Amino acid sequence: MEIKAHIRIEDMHLGGVSKLPNGGVVATLSRNLKTNNWLNQMCIIGKDCDLKQKINVCPSPVSPNVCGNIICVGSSAIEEGLKYKFQIYDADNYQLLKKYQFRRMLSAWKYRMYDDEVYLPIEPEKIYQQECENSYIVKVNSTTGDTTSIRFGKNIAYDDAFDVFKKENILYICSLLQKKIIKYDIESKTILAETTITDFPEISALPKFDNVRSPIVKNGYVYAFFGGGYDIDTQKEKLGWVKLSEEDLSLVDMKVIDKYRGGFLGDECRYVGNYFMVRAIFQNTTNLMLIDYTTGEIAKYIQLKR
Repeated sequence: MEIKAHIRIEDMHLGGVSKLPNGGVVATLSRNLKTNNWLNQMCIIGKDCDLKQKINVCPSPVSPNVCGNIICVGSSAIEEGLKYKFQIYDADNYQLLKKYQFRRMLSAWKYRMYDDEVYLPIEPEKIYQQECENSYIVKVNSTTGDTTSIRFGKNIAYDDAFDVFKKENILYICSLLQKKIIKYDIESKTILAETTITDFPEISALPKFDNVRSPIVKNGYVYAFFGGGYDIDTQKEKLGWVKLSEEDLSLVDMKVIDKYRGGFLGDECRYVGNYFMVRAIFQNTTNLMLIDYTTGEIAKYIQLKR
């Protein structure tokens, strides 16, 4: 292993870096550290580490994600009118293919890729004006960028956001703020089962749990995490783990993970192998926790001090 090039970025915060299909990388710049102003640049760097192109994208972009032949990049800054931007670019010619507006950036962060399909939860901008009674999951072809919408009615997740796991032709969907988990058949377009986790007495007795997210299916069970009750003064938030039957979404087990501290959004949590990784960044420390998602037990807890 050797360093092939060193690219120095002066006075700018790096949103993130991802590898491109052609061997190069794509990087985003999110903030000017001197002026504290948002930046909106996506940089294309060739496999020989030369800067090929700079593209103006959404304000304060988070880490770009390359899914097949498309680049997904979303904003961490609110624009005028309380809207976030999310964009899809072609990974070969870097042309803009699609763009969306969100009420919460959480929606845009929570896309999942399966084979050649990317499942992207959408909160239409029109919902903000109460003109639309549906939320969507948009299926994006990662080769062509073509999109297909799966629409859900007001009774499922009005003014809400989704998080999705796909197994064969079944979507397991977390309706985040309504605390629902839904089992949906893509072919028949029917809901096979749904449950609201706060309907379980073991969870409803817990204070301030206001979301459920990050579903994953393994060995006949659906696993997910729920959180809430964030206190900005103490920087503490409870994190919960739930295990459900894959067949009917009945509760099998749950527990509260008390050691967790920090926010619970977007890039800060993801599945890595057999673990659910949670990252929390504070002024003086960064906390990293690996949770065995089949048991809800903490496998590793690391605190890095600056």
